[in-house]
Amino acid sequence: MEYQELCKTEIGSLFKKYLKIREYILSLSDSDINSIFTAFQNKEINSINTSELVKLLIKVSPKALLKLGKLF
Repeated sequence: MEYQELCKTEIGSLFKKYLKIREYILSLSDSDINSIFTAFQNKEINSINTSELVKLLIKVSPKALLKLGKLF
């Protein structure tokens, strides 16, 4: 198998997810980004789990969360 095909097989789907997240972040307004950072300001980011992350995002911007969900 060629190197390029092997990379696509091994990391292609993960890379696509990262690109979708990047697109999502770039589509946020300054206000959305400020709200998100404010919500996470006093949180220990290394210990936060997925459900806590979703709850915080819902509080900050349900619309932004829906937009993220559409990417996946």
